[in-house]
Amino acid sequence: SSVTTVDWDTEIIDNDTMHNNVTNNERLVATTAGTYLVYLNIDWEANATGTREAAIYKNGTTDPTKVVSSRIDAAASSSTQQNLSTCLVLAATDYVLARVRQGSGSSINLEFDAATDNSLTHFGMIRLSA
Repeated sequence: SSVTTVDWDTEIIDNDTMHNNVTNNERLVATTAGTYLVYLNIDWEANATGTREAAIYKNGTTDPTKVVSSRIDAAASSSTQQNLSTCLVLAATDYVLARVRQGSGSSINLEFDAATDNSLTHFGMIRLSA
């Protein structure tokens, strides 16, 4: 299957206008330069076939730089979860995005629950220092 960039249309916390729910909603943008902790949790709908891939990319929509990735076999009897994190030095206007791919042979969804802040799919970044 092809690589899919994940769109994010809900915010839980955004205290530095790093995300827009409508325009370029696949991006988290560093509005302030610094070192950031970037994290991604992907919760795939249950399907025991194939592999699951998730990655965090920095900048660029046509040829971004992959900074961290995970590839795992699907869980046998439940949803498959992937957790990634990395520290990045970002200039103001640098951005990160999440991309996923799965090899089940059919369409499967990512699990979202905007009403709660639990272990379901989410993406974020926290500025650690200047």
